[in-house]
Amino acid sequence: MEIDGSMLSAFQSAQLGMQRASNQVSDASQSIARNAAEDTGALVDLISGERSFEANVASLEAADRMLGRIIDIEA
Repeated sequence: MEIDGSMLSAFQSAQLGMQRASNQVSDASQSIARNAAEDTGALVDLISGERSFEANVASLEAADRMLGRIIDIEA
């Protein structure tokens, strides 16, 4: 059985999402540090970035489990 592009795409998509979320958290953290936490938008961005990162980690874990099951079936 050949692993098609959709499995690879799932890993790449999750990785890209994690990178974007990491950048969002970094930017929001810097904004909060500069403005002494007066910027509520930055706080919202920080929490949103954290949640986005967590969602992408869950997506990556799901893709990993699916790939593991495919390998187990083929073995």
